Amino acid sequence: MDILKQLSIKSLKLNKKRTVSTVIGIILSCSLICAVATMVTSFQATLVENAINETGYYHLKISDVPKEDVKSFENNKQIKDVFTAHEIGYGKLENGKNENKPYLKLYSMDKTLFEYLKFHLTEGSFPTNENEIIVSKHIIENGGVDYKIGDKICIDIGSRKTKDGEDLYFSNSYQEGEEELANTKFHEFTVVGIMERANYDFEAYRDPGYTIITTNENSGKRDIYLSLKNPSKYKIVIPEILGASDYNHIQEEELKYENFDLNKELLRWEVFAFSDSTVTMLYTMAGVVIFIILFTSIFCIRNSFAIATTEKMKMYGMLASVGATKKQIRKNVIFESLLLGIVGIPVGILSGIFAVFVLIKIVNQILGEFLLSHVDGIVVDISIVPIILTIVLGVITIYLSALSSARRASKVTPMDLVRNSNEIKIKGKKLRTPKIIEKCFKIGGELAYKNLKRSKKKYRTTVISLAVSIFIFITMNSFLANMFDFSSNYYEDYDYNVRVYCRGETKETVDKITNLNYIDESFVLYENQDYMKIKDLSKINEIPYMELLEDAYYDEEMGEYIETGEGKVAKLQIVALDNETFQKYAKKIGVKGNKIKNMGILCDHYLCYDNTGKQIEMRRYKYEVGETISGKMGGKEIRNSSWKSNRY
Repeated sequence: MDILKQLSIKSLKLNKKRTVSTVIGIILSCSLICAVATMVTSFQATLVENAINETGYYHLKISDVPKEDVKSFENNKQIKDVFTAHEIGYGKLENGKNENKPYLKLYSMDKTLFEYLKFHLTEGSFPTNENEIIVSKHIIENGGVDYKIGDKICIDIGSRKTKDGEDLYFSNSYQEGEEELANTKFHEFTVVGIMERANYDFEAYRDPGYTIITTNENSGKRDIYLSLKNPSKYKIVIPEILGASDYNHIQEEELKYENFDLNKELLRWEVFAFSDSTVTMLYTMAGVVIFIILFTSIFCIRNSFAIATTEKMKMYGMLASVGATKKQIRKNVIFESLLLGIVGIPVGILSGIFAVFVLIKIVNQILGEFLLSHVDGIVVDISIVPIILTIVLGVITIYLSALSSARRASKVTPMDLVRNSNEIKIKGKKLRTPKIIEKCFKIGGELAYKNLKRSKKKYRTTVISLAVSIFIFITMNSFLANMFDFSSNYYEDYDYNVRVYCRGETKETVDKITNLNYIDESFVLYENQDYMKIKDLSKINEIPYMELLEDAYYDEEMGEYIETGEGKVAKLQIVALDNETFQKYAKKIGVKGNKIKNMGILCDHYLCYDNTGKQIEMRRYKYEVGETISGKMGGKEIRNSSWKSNRY
């Protein structure tokens, strides 16, 4: 080690207070950068785990795959895992209480796929052969059939068909008297396990069958679940698998496999595969916060280096007088800063990780079970990316902070450095103290003013630090306020915990629910399943990227679109609140409830995007207070006065 580096190390040891204060500034800067980056990766890991727990770990599901094609998937170098499930068919559930779900739906899979798809056994074990099954807990709770471990089930399994011989699928609701089971085969099973209800992919809400699972049964429809080795290449790999020319035209082309499903939720968070404003908001917030941290850190650490350099100007002057070049002095200042970084950056990284760990633990204790439905709180994800990011940004911050001081120390002549005359350049006239300072602060203020005038550079750093601190405080406060305001617009804030759907229940049944002991407050909303159709298109606002006008509507029971026969119409849904809740809502939007008796509140404000992609808030309709809305509902003409609401 050369003499200049040894001198730098000794100087840092002798000026312990200045060294410690600079190191603390570096630690705070690096810990904040690491904490923000770790929070982002932790949020991403949490969302990925939530998606996996909800749907299982696979990127692509292909249905009705021929047996000979499975080998080609297994030999594909881009595919990590290939799992096969067989949908055997439906069988009649004996003594079932739910008229809309009269079947059992049998699947066959191995234990690995069972675990990959995140099925949860609550009791018993996984089947070991084709004569053992796991039944869904939903059969007991919803179907009213109390299966237990060891029970025997005898059932005929077949396919659902209409009376005309057409196939019916899980998306087709049960049609009593219009469907039957065909090509049935007798099975006898022993119940060896009970699991939680299967996810939507296996048991959709309108599916008329309860899920039961066996193993080693290779008949029936073959479904393949694929996970990719490199999910970020999904736009290349998935089209190759499906036989498409381009990812963006998958839905338009004739494919090798027509029945497929992408695990969009997993891809969205694992590789940010789909455009999502939540992702944009997350990274925008992180980027802005890190930029502010860097901006503040560079100024604060730079000021610390500037003061330290000013104090050591005589030392640099002596070095220059004995032959040290400008380049050597500049390198010497940079070397000191890197020495401080070697200590400050690792400690800052550890401090940031520890702070995030403590913060997440506290948040999970308070809000963990309420954040997401399929994970218990935020996952602490300590990955290499935040550490590398902190090291790189930390080195850049320290280098930029020390650079100006290094240049200043290297440019001054040896005599100026020894005398330190470059730091004190003042003329006699400029030392005159303004009378207002003498009157306000007396002799102390006069001395302070002259001291500042004599050594501007030394105290300018303090002024800059104060100005930057105030700027950062105002900026961060405004930024966070705007982000919370944006979030409150994007994510609706519901002031209730549980929503119960009641269809056809009597008022007595509803009262029993609302009067339960553990319910603090409740309200009832009456929702008309039909829409009011408005033909007066002059009252409809043109809305980018959202088509309000329809000439057909989807009939869920028939499973097809029905023409209205009236040309283009706009839809308006009518809902009603109980009187007490209605009065509260009217008061909340600044209207007296009795003033709008026999009238209505038009809630038509909503968020959308304009042609430039900017999010805007606007109204759907052009109706104003006192105007009458005319339209049809269920073939009847309806007229209703409106009261415009500023809520959406």
